[in-house]
Amino acid sequence: MGCQRRVLGIFILVAILIPVGDFFTVLAFEGYAAITALLIHGGTALYMIVIGGILLLKPAIDPPTQDPR
Repeated sequence: MGCQRRVLGIFILVAILIPVGDFFTVLAFEGYAAITALLIHGGTALYMIVIGGILLLKPAIDPPTQDPR
């Protein structure tokens, strides 16, 4: 991929601020009347939390080693 899993996971977790900020902005100005937008922004943030957590917590798969025989 070109970068380490940890770096990508941290980047995604920091980038969660964007949909969370959008969620609270829509909530402040439109309230619960814009439930579709709230679900989209909230769902995006939740998805990013899951993906970022997987990248940080799941160990990288090591390539298979050659048998020295």
